[in-house]
Amino acid sequence: MANVMKRPRYAKMNGLLYPAVFSPKCFQEALEYKPKPGDVFIGTYPKCGTTWMQKVAMYIFRKGKEMEKSTDFLKLAPFIDLLGMEGIINMPRPGAFKNTSALFLRASFA
Repeated sequence: MANVMKRPRYAKMNGLLYPAVFSPKCFQEALEYKPKPGDVFIGTYPKCGTTWMQKVAMYIFRKGKEMEKSTDFLKLAPFIDLLGMEGIINMPRPGAFKNTSALFLRASFA
């Protein structure tokens, strides 16, 4: 019996491929978000240390202070591809948006 490799499932929106597990609504909201002065983005390729970089950024913002709960960094650096406007609006400032899609390649910061 031959081994069959499963390919990741992707959807396409505005010419961008994104993981099909993401809500199209949330991904669209992330695409439409206009960065504000002071916004910080953590943009990496998947499986290249995104969560590690997210934790480093949070310790910088918190001046080395430990987080009360280990999951606090999820609120302080929301995964905007997955959470959309809810994550953007609810992120305490300073914070950083986590992103592992091609979204950060198309974002306009001018």
